Amino acid sequence: MTSFFNRYKKWILLSILAHVVASFTSVGFLHPDEHFQILEFLGLKLGTTPVQDLPWEFGAKMRPWLHSSIYYLITKTFELLGVEDRFILTYIFRLLSIALGLFSSIQLAHFCESKFKNPRYAVYTSLLLWPLPFIHARLSSEAIGTSLFTLALIEFFKKNKRSNLYTGVLFGISFLFRYHIGFMIFGLCLWSLIFKKKKISELTVITIMTFVIIGLSIPIDYWGYGEFTFAPYQYFLQNIIENKAANYGVSPWWYYFKASFNKLIAPIGILTIIGFLTYWVKKPLSWFTFTTLPFFFIHTLIGHKEWRFLFPLIPFIPIIVGFYFEKNNIKTWIPKVLIFINSIAMLISLKAAHPSYNFFKGVQKYNQIEVLYHNSSETPFNMYKLRPHFYNNINPKMIKIKDEEIEQYAMSGGWFFAERGRFSLRFEALSNCENKYYGSLSILKHLPIKYYNKLKIYTLWNCKNAKQI
Repeated sequence: MTSFFNRYKKWILLSILAHVVASFTSVGFLHPDEHFQILEFLGLKLGTTPVQDLPWEFGAKMRPWLHSSIYYLITKTFELLGVEDRFILTYIFRLLSIALGLFSSIQLAHFCESKFKNPRYAVYTSLLLWPLPFIHARLSSEAIGTSLFTLALIEFFKKNKRSNLYTGVLFGISFLFRYHIGFMIFGLCLWSLIFKKKKISELTVITIMTFVIIGLSIPIDYWGYGEFTFAPYQYFLQNIIENKAANYGVSPWWYYFKASFNKLIAPIGILTIIGFLTYWVKKPLSWFTFTTLPFFFIHTLIGHKEWRFLFPLIPFIPIIVGFYFEKNNIKTWIPKVLIFINSIAMLISLKAAHPSYNFFKGVQKYNQIEVLYHNSSETPFNMYKLRPHFYNNINPKMIKIKDEEIEQYAMSGGWFFAERGRFSLRFEALSNCENKYYGSLSILKHLPIKYYNKLKIYTLWNCKNAKQI
């Protein structure tokens, strides 16, 4: 491993740097599940989140508690050391997720080097593919489950007895973080069984350890829900049999092709799509195809689709890159262009995933707010029809006003929340209003007005009664 580090020292250090930056900048959540089904579950056990403000998944008992229970143990440990600040604790959670993701990337890069004669770009992609720091900074089940499965995949191909135990443990934990990873586990084991890549006894050890870990989650879920339940079954019942996931939108089968093209940024997105399709066609009996194709195909059949559901496929992109460069003579300028685009995309991605985190951090000192006026369909105090409590020590009464009423109410005084640049400008124009929080870089104010008006910028204003000035 030392020689590997020396060969790719610059890329490894750049990857570490990008992940360290992401630990500070990539705050908030990509999807509300990342907050409400993990941190607010934790908040319930810490006594800050009332059960009535939890999402419906809590009542359905379909969310595994392993994730939140780990954060609970970490929180209690740091509380003994005098650390109770929720923002510091969340940074610790994020740092652990990033460390796990970075470790899985380095291990994947080492794995790719051993699989290809020309591994250079596969190693680069393993370490520096632009979404990796952003994804690894997430506290989501998809992100952490992906890192765990990556490590399990690497252990699976090792040739020692202990690796079978480790593989089973990692399979079980990755499944509990993201149930859909079970399709990848099944495909990989089926390939190994059909083509006799592992002995029956080895697969038996892996299977037993996987189910032992899943079984150990039952008492953890009992601690979380207060009664015995088997969360994987409840998830299947609610989202597949009763199809409740469809309530959040249904997309056509080709959605993931379009989403991958857009989310991964052209031309990286289109090359990724072509790469997967080419690999599946040219190597239909490979472990790669057995592991990834059923996972992808089943997701195209499920009506409710989100691009984050495909995070477990991201670690396979370096393998596609390695395969492509192994079989083709590529002009040297093409990788250079792709690396440049990838680098720009990574720089852009190193920002807050959602503005609510920074907002709560910035306004926590204003706990005297009793009434907050707003003109938004959604505020940090009421997101996705749920009220967050984990960070928030402010619990104001929310009063919605019309856009044309902003100046009228502001002249009478009070606290106001605005989420768009155009509304921020209107408060700035009032001499009796003082900005208490501005959720973006001040330089953005110099953008052309038509662009600034549309920017999503959380701001907090305290206006004095104009008649009393």
